[in-house]
Amino acid sequence: MNAHFIASSSNLEELRDCYEEIIRVMEEKEVEVKTVYNPLTVTQKMILDRNGQAFEEFYLKWEELIKDCDIAVAEASFPSSINVGLSIATLVERGKPVVTIYREDRDPVILNGLYSSKLIRVTYKDKDDIKNVLPWAIDEATRWLNRRFTMNISNNIDMYLEEISKTRGVSRSDYIRGLIEKDMENES
Repeated sequence: MNAHFIASSSNLEELRDCYEEIIRVMEEKEVEVKTVYNPLTVTQKMILDRNGQAFEEFYLKWEELIKDCDIAVAEASFPSSINVGLSIATLVERGKPVVTIYREDRDPVILNGLYSSKLIRVTYKDKDDIKNVLPWAIDEATRWLNRRFTMNISNNIDMYLEEISKTRGVSRSDYIRGLIEKDMENES
């Protein structure tokens, strides 16, 4: 499983230890951490000093991470950056599970109007508290990855699926899932 890690470079000086702990806990949970830029090494000034082509490259990488990530973990302590808020809103809009973790004294009020069952909000007191709250939140987010789906089918389709299952040695679900995945590949 991979996760898009989002954090504000504007909070780097104050929250560096917390960012490092979040990444450590994610890796301990065997989550592959992906970022557009490493919030531990890229400063806000470095971002603002980029030219237009660099911003376009940033956007394309951001778009790819949003599309490809399984879940996202966002350190969202207020004040944050527009990047963090836009990323969270985009991920929620696209149906991705998002863990927002923030210091309990730094509530990101801008997210209070954002509702989704896949938006998991957790608070922490300090760096040491992250290891107590983040594992549960990651587990909660991963519950959304494989969803059960039930559909009604005609008798003819049922008989066809039964025959496919016997002749190809795959379950009905695997056959249907394969058709959908093939269609998704063709569209991208």
